[in-house]
Amino acid sequence: MTLEEGFSDQQEDLRVSFRRLLVEKAPSETVRRVIQQDPGYDHALWMQFAELGVAGLGIPEQFGGSGGGVPELIVIAEEMGRVLVPSPWFSTNVLAAHAVLAAEDSAAASELLPDLCNGRITATVALAEQGGEWRHPSSSMRATPAGDRYRISGVTTYVSDGCASDLVVCVADTAAGRSLFVVPVDDVGVLRRPLSSLDLTRRMAEVTFDEAPGRLVGSDGAADQVVNRVTALAALVLAGEATGGAARCLDTAVDYAKMRVQFGRSIGSFQAIKHLCAEGLVDVESARSALYRAMWALHERETSAGMLIHLAKALCCDTYMSAAIDNIQVHGGVGFTWEHDAHLHYRRAQVTRLLFDDPTSHRDRLMTHLLDEINGNRIA
Repeated sequence: MTLEEGFSDQQEDLRVSFRRLLVEKAPSETVRRVIQQDPGYDHALWMQFAELGVAGLGIPEQFGGSGGGVPELIVIAEEMGRVLVPSPWFSTNVLAAHAVLAAEDSAAASELLPDLCNGRITATVALAEQGGEWRHPSSSMRATPAGDRYRISGVTTYVSDGCASDLVVCVADTAAGRSLFVVPVDDVGVLRRPLSSLDLTRRMAEVTFDEAPGRLVGSDGAADQVVNRVTALAALVLAGEATGGAARCLDTAVDYAKMRVQFGRSIGSFQAIKHLCAEGLVDVESARSALYRAMWALHERETSAGMLIHLAKALCCDTYMSAAIDNIQVHGGVGFTWEHDAHLHYRRAQVTRLLFDDPTSHRDRLMTHLLDEINGNRIA
């Protein structure tokens, strides 16, 4: 399928069936209950994700996955963003599983990916340094050989589901350069500390490695390419979640504007509310267009995929933030209360825009790409 053709019938069926599952199994009251308990997600629902094949999307069947590609991941991301369901899907399937896959280590993939895809094991990726940077030329993490394994030392932060994962995929420097490692969290030398987060539906942790035994995945010194591929996919999936969340905020605001009566008529009949909702619709559809264009570019491995992902992450996250604020404004005082979901979306929007670089950083990189292209054409 291509951008012009849209999603296939099979992909739309996936959207319908997954939305039906979330409506049934992850209503607002369930989400609120789960976020107040450990491990921060519903294990039974996670196993249903695995049975449906959601936990193995984008992973080849030879490694226990359900196949598919980037479009299927974005379908799921949009639906996850609509309901804010707490789940290890992003950390396990999007980050960890695709990091192992990108390392092109068939032995490690055959051993690790089946358990990640069937839900028996959860995992995450630790990339951010203590300063909060997602991209850096070198790492403060160090790895030294110890027999057939390595000893990993260093500190990472903003690790999604870091306290609930069984494995941590991390990057550490060796004599050959930056390399990818898998570290079991129950081994001696791994300390996980939960971080306070504005977004209650996505838990974060700081993970400290103190001579923790780790397994090298892929070639020694070849982690840069893996990191680039995983961070690009992560940014796109987060853009998908943001688009789904923005659409949900808009739908909620419009429904309330139709129902709420003030001064003898629905507030949706007032010009200020009309314009707010109309502008919101234009913004959401624009964000969705940018998302889908970047999605197909990455799926088809176009050279412009990187630029389009930068644009999508920036635009979709800004749109989500605006939609969340507008949703609260339409609802008035009730939107700020704990009983209403509007503030949950506001919290998610604030955190999503910062994960894997904020909109300003993505726009800076987009501008750099464009200037390089312009200068290259002038030289040519």
